[in-house]
Amino acid sequence: MRSGRSGTVDRRGLLAAAIAGGAGFGGSAFPADAAARAEAVRRLPVDDPGFALRAWARLNGDPAGRTTWSVHGGMVYGFLPQGDDVTLAAFARRLYQYRACVVRRMRFERDGALRLRTRAWTWYADADTGALHREFVNPYTGRRVHCPPRMSPVGEQVMTREGPPPGAPRPFPAESSLDGRPMRLDYAVMGPHVWARREQFSRFRPPDATWFKLEADMVTHAARLDELLAPGLDHVANTMAHNLVAEWQTWMEMHGTPGHILFVGQGTTVFRPADLPAPVQAAIEAEFPGTLAASPGAP
Repeated sequence: MRSGRSGTVDRRGLLAAAIAGGAGFGGSAFPADAAARAEAVRRLPVDDPGFALRAWARLNGDPAGRTTWSVHGGMVYGFLPQGDDVTLAAFARRLYQYRACVVRRMRFERDGALRLRTRAWTWYADADTGALHREFVNPYTGRRVHCPPRMSPVGEQVMTREGPPPGAPRPFPAESSLDGRPMRLDYAVMGPHVWARREQFSRFRPPDATWFKLEADMVTHAARLDELLAPGLDHVANTMAHNLVAEWQTWMEMHGTPGHILFVGQGTTVFRPADLPAPVQAAIEAEFPGTLAASPGAP
């Protein structure tokens, strides 16, 4: 088995374009027009949850068991609700940049389930300079709040063609629009390019909150159609676009205030930490020394 276009030069160029907002493969934004959707129906098994699960795995990692590092980042915007007294400057604000890196190992089991082990690093940065934030002056409240970089513990997840397995353990109370539903991706095809999008709407109560939070998470992968259809490729090179709508982050100390935030980012996947952008490597090494190259272990 092999990986599509896995040369270091290609991947570095792809990653640079993705992080800069450039669109490899004709752009990561999902083309939702009827023609692109109809072409997807003609050329892809759009209703096959088994194909969708394997496609998701090959776009996000390598189900043959190689460790991968996925990185994405972009801007976080704040929005206030419509009102006659809301000024343009108050309605929409660039708040801060965000960065996330996820290391994954995955494999398919004999019953067709996908088992993953992951660890993630996340941090925030100045909207203009990109300097890493440890604290942030909330422009809505004027208060200085703390937002230190975070590293998750190694976690394990199981995905099946019929959706998350019933009774699967969760680290905190949560419900998802994916619960009890077969695995599905939305596809669009234009010429040699394919876009695959997964939507997840969630309600959950993390340990640092006493209330349930709501999120709408949309991730779109842009790749070559022939590579997505190639059964011998364990990883499909792609760029990804990330859009997430949520209430104010807990550390902003704004629970109950009308409004929401929007994450808009791009990224891709590499097979070596050394191929991550230098600022990403430096930030993780400075905050969590020696963890970037450590494998999350076999799933």
